[in-house]
Amino acid sequence: MSANDHPVVGIIGGMGPDATVDLMQRVICATPAKDDADHIHLLVDNNPKVPSRIAALVEGHGESPAPVLVQMAQNLERAGADLLAIPCNTAHAYLDPIRSAVAIPVLDMIQMTADRLTELSSQPETVGIIASSAVLKAQLYGKALEAHGLRCCITNGGRPGRRDGLDQKSKKQTSVNGGSPTIQRHRKLSG
Repeated sequence: MSANDHPVVGIIGGMGPDATVDLMQRVICATPAKDDADHIHLLVDNNPKVPSRIAALVEGHGESPAPVLVQMAQNLERAGADLLAIPCNTAHAYLDPIRSAVAIPVLDMIQMTADRLTELSSQPETVGIIASSAVLKAQLYGKALEAHGLRCCITNGGRPGRRDGLDQKSKKQTSVNGGSPTIQRHRKLSG
């Protein structure tokens, strides 16, 4: 454990880079800090060159991203991370090999989402998810939610035939609009 009893959090990022920055911003905003030293130490591997999860999972011809994800996890562990987070839904399809390769905990945001839904005072019976084609194919949310007795309605945003449904559109839109909403808010505050 690091100074001030905060863990050093390693982030396996770059899938997409905006998701990585968004997670970092959320951690910063959620930390009750009065001084810079009060913040959580984040180690980030923002690698947008991870092989395509869509090509591997959906199209069936791409290189597996597992070896690169495992290497990123091991590098973050060696750098001093106490735990790892992955701000990419699809990369969670490779959670088992990542966890097997390191001795530190790897957070599972999909399982954490399912757990949180069951903790709500008005627990839903059915949960709607808009996800990429790779998340759909891997049934990541479906399995986690059904294990909690929740029905799952998943769509890729009604864009059949598109390589990645909403994700590709939002990534292009982000580039056109000058960054993620987090980056845009930051620019407004600092500019």
